[in-house]
Amino acid sequence: MGAGVRLAALGLLVTAIAVRAGGTVSSTGQTPPPNSGTTQAKPTATAPATSSQAKPAAPQGAYAGTDTCVTCHTDQEGSLKGTAHGQAKNPRSPMAAHGCESCHGPGQAHVDDEASGHMAKMKEMKPGEVNQICLSCHNRGTHAAWEGSAHDRRNLSCTTCHSVHSPKSPEHQLVKKTQTEVCATCHDPHGSSNDRMLVVRMPMLCQRCHVATKHPATLYDKDEITTNKSNRMFGRSCVNCHANIHGSNHPSGQFFMR
Repeated sequence: MGAGVRLAALGLLVTAIAVRAGGTVSSTGQTPPPNSGTTQAKPTATAPATSSQAKPAAPQGAYAGTDTCVTCHTDQEGSLKGTAHGQAKNPRSPMAAHGCESCHGPGQAHVDDEASGHMAKMKEMKPGEVNQICLSCHNRGTHAAWEGSAHDRRNLSCTTCHSVHSPKSPEHQLVKKTQTEVCATCHDPHGSSNDRMLVVRMPMLCQRCHVATKHPATLYDKDEITTNKSNRMFGRSCVNCHANIHGSNHPSGQFFMR
């Protein structure tokens, strides 16, 4: 009888141990990963709600649009109307691309924070930087000779002679009323293969105006070059005598000779 009781007790103990061990096995027969309870007890940390609601900063190259620019710069909008820069139908015009921002650069950062979003201001830029903006479009024809020209080497800029928003001339958007006032009658400001950036060589340059009186057209005849060897055809040509061609205040300076 005593042996039977001990046997029964031993059987119950083995059964209890087996049930306890089986509790750690899932119903599918697979052992759960270690520390699974700990993982479920500690949820993953999430970012604070305030950071997800904060306004994202505008990308460095974000464009605001011309309509946004003229909200403040109303005077500049009017100055472009009727000029070549304001023709949206012309695919080579700044207005056909990004409008104001074609020249001044992306402006959304400037709209969001005027203090930190700086725009390109031509008056505050170096001549070379201004020229690079203009030459991004004006890079053919008469403008092709600008780089390396005397004006380029002497740190002049396109805005020395031209004005986009305040032109004074009916053509070419000059800062003066006439080409003569900016020297363009005789000199090619964009560069030339002639001496002193002249539009044509002397004496042909002077002969374009001084051809009827005192300087007859026969100057171009072959005899003036080969037989007579006129001094008006060699050396400094007309300025051999008319040396002060840009003006003279000498009492005897008639005809720019002194």
